[in-house]
Amino acid sequence: MSGAQERKRRGRRDGGLHFDARGQRWVATAPTPAPARQLYRIPDAMRMLSMSRSVIFEQLRSGRLRSVRQGRARLIPASAIADYIALLEREAQDAAS
Repeated sequence: MSGAQERKRRGRRDGGLHFDARGQRWVATAPTPAPARQLYRIPDAMRMLSMSRSVIFEQLRSGRLRSVRQGRARLIPASAIADYIALLEREAQDAAS
C-alpha cells in the first residue's frame, strides 16, 4: 500500500473526511481540540483585553496585571488575565454602589 493510500486508510487526526477502518466508505470526524494555553505574549493579551501595548505595560508596572519572564520574552499567565478581569469587575461594581 502506498503512503497516500495508508494515510487515507488511517484517516486524518485534525478532523475532516477519511475512510473507515475497512476502507470502504468516507467518515466525518471532529478535529482534536487543542489544549488551552497557559501563557500569552503581550500582543495576545492586547487582543484579549482590547487594550493598547502602552496600557498593558502600564498595568504591569502598577502591579494590577502580573507577568513572568521566560528568557527575553514577557508572558502573561492565563490566571493573571482572569484575575485582572475580576479586578475590573469588582471596581465597576464598587463604583456603581
